[in-house]
Amino acid sequence: MRLQSLSLINFGVYRGTNRFDFSATKPVVLIGGMNGRGKTTFLEAVLVALYGPNSSAYVESGYTTFGQYLRAHTNTSPSSSSAAIKLTFSHEVDGVEEVLAIERRWDTSFKHIHVDTTVRRNGSYDAFLTDNWTAYVEDILPRALSTFFFFDGEKIAEMALDGSDGQIRDSIRMLLGVSTVDVLRRDLKAVSRRIRKRKGDDAPADAVDQLAEAVDSLRKRIIEIDGEIETLLESEGALNKSIEALRSDFIAAGGEAAAQRAAHEERLRQIESQLEQVREDEIALSSGNAPLIMFYPILPKLLEEAKADYERGVMSEALCQLNELLAQYEGDAEAIRSFLSYAQHKTADSFGTDITGVTSADVSELSSLLGELPGLQEEYKRLRQREGLLAANLAEVKDYLSIAIDESSMNEAQSALETANRQLGSVKARLSTLKEERSSLNGEYIRTNAEYKRAVGSYLSSLNGAEEDDRLLRYAGLADDILERYAAHLQERKVRYLSETIGECYRTLANKQSLITSISMNPETLEMSYLSPDGALVDRQSLSAGEKQLMVIATLWALARCSDKKLPVIIDTPLARLDSAHRMSIVKSYFPYASEQSIILSTDSEVFGSYYEALKPNISDEFTLVYDEGTRSTSIKRGYFAEGAR
Repeated sequence: MRLQSLSLINFGVYRGTNRFDFSATKPVVLIGGMNGRGKTTFLEAVLVALYGPNSSAYVESGYTTFGQYLRAHTNTSPSSSSAAIKLTFSHEVDGVEEVLAIERRWDTSFKHIHVDTTVRRNGSYDAFLTDNWTAYVEDILPRALSTFFFFDGEKIAEMALDGSDGQIRDSIRMLLGVSTVDVLRRDLKAVSRRIRKRKGDDAPADAVDQLAEAVDSLRKRIIEIDGEIETLLESEGALNKSIEALRSDFIAAGGEAAAQRAAHEERLRQIESQLEQVREDEIALSSGNAPLIMFYPILPKLLEEAKADYERGVMSEALCQLNELLAQYEGDAEAIRSFLSYAQHKTADSFGTDITGVTSADVSELSSLLGELPGLQEEYKRLRQREGLLAANLAEVKDYLSIAIDESSMNEAQSALETANRQLGSVKARLSTLKEERSSLNGEYIRTNAEYKRAVGSYLSSLNGAEEDDRLLRYAGLADDILERYAAHLQERKVRYLSETIGECYRTLANKQSLITSISMNPETLEMSYLSPDGALVDRQSLSAGEKQLMVIATLWALARCSDKKLPVIIDTPLARLDSAHRMSIVKSYFPYASEQSIILSTDSEVFGSYYEALKPNISDEFTLVYDEGTRSTSIKRGYFAEGAR
């Protein structure tokens, strides 16, 4: 069986007509979408298309009628109140491939929703399949086995963390066919009781009846406990969701803000003190030469002119002294006087007009200032940046302190949160008590059932084989014994193969291959034991959360392989709770080999980067679920989280 297409019309978050078309070139189909974009809806749509009101999507939803479920999952618009799901897949019958298309259509404008179901075979309407689809699909993919192939990764993770494998054991018994033998044995016991009542109330028969009633009573009590455990597990899940919502209410009312207020006030004082110190440093810097930074561009020219003025002054002073000496000179001075006149004119032409009259100290001070100003500029820049950062931090802290705290709502949410936590503690305590009681009752059931069998054997041996009732009782007892041994043999033979397959699948997935090398399964209770390389038992609690989840996935993989059915695998959010090493192991060792068609529904935080690159050689189709805030609906785009497809 391979899915060819899935059309969703106004179903769930998909408004209008949305269609997935799958090619058959490679085994993996990758569908990406953020949370709430329609990944789980895809899985539910496949289940509803195949099983309708018998689908686990509806049965586990909590709605009292299938109509209520469909109404809640219909994305209506003013222009349309109808919705539909159409699933097309190929299927091999006696070596010949046929294409089946199952379509379920309904309209929410009516008070009571009626679902029109149509089945087409190879493109043509098939009246027989339309009328008998419920029975026909059980032959293709029995509903009880669908959980091996279509499953939610989050539920698998929860099952692994809770340590509850009762559902897996039930699935194993169903796969092994032992449940059918159990029904036959119960029927035989009922027939035997009726025959013994006709025969009279002799003591051996009474003893057998009492043991039979004890066995039935223990079985019923175990079933009741299993039901109560299942209910408590549901309550535990609901309480966890409620606690998460109440914690959000507590935060929204300012609970966390109130708890952190003292810390924010202390941080406010520290930042204000630091900001004051920075501003004092700025004032101190401004009291010196720092303000001259604004004149820095013109100071080099000013220094040059100051040096020229200084040199001009020196030269003028020298010429004055020479003129004075020349006046005292008694020799021929005409040539000297001509030279000094030339020197005075040359000095005036070279140095320009005297405008400053600076001294050597002025030149030295100006030169020193030019060397100092770049450092002052950097220091001033650093202080301004520091001030800006502190101001931003101050604004952030003030924002935290400005959060309004609704004391009444906060106290109410805190009280409700504490109550919910107490209720959760009570539920967990009750679960622990029930599990211990079930374990004790199961041991008592095994002992009582063994005593019942011995009593039946003793009673049958004392009967005279002439009467019809005696013969029937004898044969019923023999048949029960044969069925018990057959069930044990069947279970033991298949359990051995199944446990080997689970171990093989786990070793393929696990990183710590030295921790668990084989799986042992009790043929009677179907409880699994994990064995180390030296044959010692590995405590389940020693496994990490990721390893426990890998064990559940390995079990489902093995169940699917042992069912001998070539069916697609659909996995919703498969990697959310796994670490990087386990993710890579799943991507490389499981997804490409889980089935001939593996449809992976992933967020961008699960299959991405190196995980995507490792999976890409095995991908045939990629889709992205794109959500439109305006229409509050999802559409389908080709490509996996490609640009514009988010």
